[in-house]
Amino acid sequence: MSSRNEEMIYHAVPSFARFIIDKHLDEYIATEVRTSIEMKIPVWEKFAHVPIEVLIENSSEFFGQFIKDAAENGLKSNLERSIRHYKLDVLKNVGRHQITPEDFLLTHEARKKTLRHFLHLYTGDAQIMLRILDELDHIFLQFSVAATNAYINILNNIADEEQSIKRKLYSTSPGSYYIYDLENDIQILPSERLFEKLGYTKEDYDGNKHFFKQIMHPADLASSLNYIAALGNVVEGEVRFFEYRLKAAGGEYRWIRNYETVHKWSGTGLPSQMLGVAFDITQEHHYEEEIQLKDEALAEAQDLAHIGTFSWDLEKNKLTGFSHNLEKLGLRQGNTFEEVIGCIHDVDKPRVLQIFEHAIAGKTAYECEYRCTIDDRERIIWSKGRVVYVDDKPKFLKATVMDVTNQHQMVRKLQRSEELYKQAQVLNKIGNWSWKIGSDRVQWSDELFRIYGLEPQSELITLDRYCTFIHKDDIRQRKEMLDEQINNPGHREYYFRINAADGKEKIIYGQSEVLVDENGKGYKMIGTCQDVTAQKTLEKNLYENTIQLQKTNASLKIFSHISSHDLKEPLRKISLFGDRLRMLNNDKLDDQSRTILQTIIQSSLRLQQMIDQIVSVSRINSEEKFELTDLNCVLNDVLGELSTHIISKNAKINADQLPKLVVNGNQLRQLFMNLIGNALKFSKTDPSPVISITVDKPSLKEINGTGLENMSSYIRIRIKDNGIGFQDIYAEKIFAIFQRLHDKAAYPGNGIGLAVSREIVNHHGGIIHAQGFPGEGSIFTIILPEKTA
Repeated sequence: MSSRNEEMIYHAVPSFARFIIDKHLDEYIATEVRTSIEMKIPVWEKFAHVPIEVLIENSSEFFGQFIKDAAENGLKSNLERSIRHYKLDVLKNVGRHQITPEDFLLTHEARKKTLRHFLHLYTGDAQIMLRILDELDHIFLQFSVAATNAYINILNNIADEEQSIKRKLYSTSPGSYYIYDLENDIQILPSERLFEKLGYTKEDYDGNKHFFKQIMHPADLASSLNYIAALGNVVEGEVRFFEYRLKAAGGEYRWIRNYETVHKWSGTGLPSQMLGVAFDITQEHHYEEEIQLKDEALAEAQDLAHIGTFSWDLEKNKLTGFSHNLEKLGLRQGNTFEEVIGCIHDVDKPRVLQIFEHAIAGKTAYECEYRCTIDDRERIIWSKGRVVYVDDKPKFLKATVMDVTNQHQMVRKLQRSEELYKQAQVLNKIGNWSWKIGSDRVQWSDELFRIYGLEPQSELITLDRYCTFIHKDDIRQRKEMLDEQINNPGHREYYFRINAADGKEKIIYGQSEVLVDENGKGYKMIGTCQDVTAQKTLEKNLYENTIQLQKTNASLKIFSHISSHDLKEPLRKISLFGDRLRMLNNDKLDDQSRTILQTIIQSSLRLQQMIDQIVSVSRINSEEKFELTDLNCVLNDVLGELSTHIISKNAKINADQLPKLVVNGNQLRQLFMNLIGNALKFSKTDPSPVISITVDKPSLKEINGTGLENMSSYIRIRIKDNGIGFQDIYAEKIFAIFQRLHDKAAYPGNGIGLAVSREIVNHHGGIIHAQGFPGEGSIFTIILPEKTA
C-alpha cells in the first residue's frame, strides 16, 4: 500500500479484485446483496418487497464497478464519484434523503464481509491474506470518513439555509417571537418587537420578571394562569394559542394572540420552555365586534322574522312597498284590497273591514288581529298602521304586520304548564308556600292543602294554624329553625312530622329560602314541602333488611368456616382410612371389592375438591382489594402458566392490547385462566386451536337493556375460540355451578369454572355471557366498568 494514503494506491487488493472479476463476479454481486439484506441495512429494508433476483440485477452495475475500480487501483475515483453523486442527489434507485451514516457504515462493512468471504478462494497464504485485509481496512476507513464528512457538510448546509430562512422570517413576520421558561415563569427571549410596538423601551422590561403580568388586563390574568396550567398536557408538535389584552405605554389596551409550541422538555417529560409568536390583533377584534353587532342585529331581525311592513296605495288599490319577509305573512307586492281580504278567516273578515273603513275615515287608529291561512296553515296576524293623507284625501296606508300565532300558543302553553305544574305537585306530593316575614298570613298551594289533609283553599292559613299541624315532639325545633333562618338568611333543608287534618301522621321533607332586600334584611320566606312518609318507611325497611343481610352474611361466613374445616375432616378420614384399608388388605380383596373401595376413595377426594371450590366461590365477594392493574400483565401470567398446554395443543393465541383497569388482579387472573383453559380443553385436533382476545368499547345503545348503568363507560373483552362449541340454548346453563355439557371422562373437570367466572365479573360490576356454535367454537363476552382511578 502506498504511504500516500490520499492516492489510495494498493498492492495486494487489485490482484484479489481481478481474481473475483475473472472467476466469481456474479457470485460476488449476489453475495453482497444477500449480506446487505441479512445485516438489515436501513436503506435496503425499503426494498424488502422487491424479489432478490431483481435486487441482484439492479445492483450488478454499482457493485461490479467497485470491484473493477479496485482491480485497476481506481478506488479514489470510485470514492469521489460516489460522494459527488451523493451530494448532487443523483444516486441510482435511492434518494440522498433516504441514506444515513448508519447506511454508509453498514454498507462498507457488508462489502468488506463479502470480500473476506472470497479471500480463501484466492489464496491460502496467511501473509497475503493479512496484507489484503489490512488494505481493505484502509479502503473502507477512507470510504467511511469521506461519506461521513459529506453527510455532515450537507447537514451544515441545510442548517445554514434553515437559519437564514428563520432570520428572514423573524425580520419580516408581523409577529414577535419569544421563548418562555415555564419552570421559572420568565421570558428568556423577550417579545422585544411586541413591547416596542406597545411603546415600551428595553429599560422598562429588561430584567423585570413580572413586567408581562403587570401590563396584562386584570380580567385576563385568571384565564392566562389556566392556560399556562393546561400546558402540562401539551404533546410534541402541538400548537396552542391564547388571546389576552396588554396595556400600551399610552394607557390603552391592545388585543394580543400568542401561538406556542414546546421548545424544550424537562427530564420528567413535561414542557419546560415554549417557543411562541405574538400578534397584535386589536384591529381584528374591532372588526369582530362590528361584525358581532351586525350579527346581533341580523339575529334580532331573524328573531322577528314574522314582522313585516308595507305601504298600501289606496288610489291604485295595490301594495307598493314592503319588507323582504312580508310574503311569509300572507301578503305580496301588487296585492289588491280584495286579494288581501280574501285570505282572512270568514269569521274575522267583517270586523277587519269595519276597522279598516273607520281608519280610512279618520275615526279610529288602524289596529286589528285576525286569522288567515298561510302555506296551508292557519296563522294569527296582528296589524297596526296609520293612514297618510295628501290634499286631505287618504293616499297611503302604512302598516306593520306580525305573526302572533306563537304568542297565542305560548299563552295556551303557559295555561297548560300551570295545569301540569299542579299535576306534578299532586303526583310527587310536593306543595309550595310563601310567607311575608312579620305578617300572619301564609300562602299555600293546592297540593300543600292536600298534604295537610285539607281541601284546596278551604281556609285561610296563618302561622299559628300552620304550627297546630306540627307534631308535638318537633314543634320546638321547627320554630327555632324558623327564627334562626330569619336571622341568618340562606337555604335550609329539614324533616319534621305533622298530624294532618285527616288524622294521619306524616313525615315532611322541607326546603326554604329567605329573600333579602338591598340591605341584606329578609323580607320574605318561600319554600316547598313534600310528603316523604312512604320513602322514609321504605328506608326503614331497607335498613332492617340490611341488618338482616349482615346477619345472613355472618351465617355464611360460619358456613364457609364449617365447610372448609369441619366438613372436610370426616372426608379426609374416609379417604385416609379407605386408602389404608386398601393397602393392608389389597391381597385379600377380590377385584369387585377393590373397585368399590377405590370408588369410595376417589369420591371422597372429589367431594373435598368440590367443598374447596364452593368455599372459593363464596369468598369472591369478600375480596375488596381493587387497584389499577395492567391486564396485559395478567394475561401474560396466565399464558405463561398455560404454556405447556398451549404448546401440546399447538394452539395460537391472538390478543389485542388490553387496558389498565381498577380491578382485583388475582380474580381477573382466575377469570382469564378459566376461560382460556376451557378454550384449550374443549378444542379440536384439526384444525389447531386458535384463541382470539379482542377489546373495544360498547356503545350506549349496546349497554341499554343489559342491566348495567348507562351513565358509565365500559370495556368489552371477547374471548373467541374455534373449538367444539355448544348449542346456544345452553348459553346460560353453563354458568350454573357443577353444570357440565360434556362427559367428564372425555373432558375432565368439576363444572365450577364458569360459575366462578360469573361471580368474579359480577363482583366487578360487569356482566358475562356466552355464544355457542356447535362444531365451530364459542365466544365469551365480558363487559367491565372502565375504572382507571
